[in-house]
Amino acid sequence: MVGGAFLRAARYAAAALLLGWAGVAHAHAGHLEVEDLRIVRDGAANYLEAQISYPASDTPLALTAVATGSASGRLELRSGAAYRAATRVPVAGGITSLGVSTRYRVVLPGEYAAGSRVPVTLLFGGGALLTLEAEVEGSPPSPPLLGWAMLVLAVLTALGSLELWRRHLRSGHRGRTAL
Repeated sequence: MVGGAFLRAARYAAAALLLGWAGVAHAHAGHLEVEDLRIVRDGAANYLEAQISYPASDTPLALTAVATGSASGRLELRSGAAYRAATRVPVAGGITSLGVSTRYRVVLPGEYAAGSRVPVTLLFGGGALLTLEAEVEGSPPSPPLLGWAMLVLAVLTALGSLELWRRHLRSGHRGRTAL
């Protein structure tokens, strides 16, 4: 009996905790708007693009993590001409832009099929969660240069072997098998 009462109390406590977190998430996400959410390919990487609108009258917020079904995103801050890892993206009152060349950006590893819709979860400080669908734009990366070089080398080798075989046949050595 004691074990059953303890489990029941633990379930109630867990439910209350989850409802409390959901309330915090809803409180923050209720004032937050994300527009133009999409995943774009630029070069060999995928980037999350979005416009985050947040009222200036609310407490400042920070984006702390981004995840898709297949990977966790990497937050980056522009530092001069390069980007470095960031632990958070401040979301102040007004509009915060995320994109390939904005001050802050989100890099998403993995492959995404152009035209598909991918669920993206944004985690904000204070436990606010927001899950939306992002459309994937762009095309998959082209094969690496080494792959193309190997293909060209294979074609040239095949053409060279074909030319040697033609010379062999023209020389009248039809009965011999050695080149």
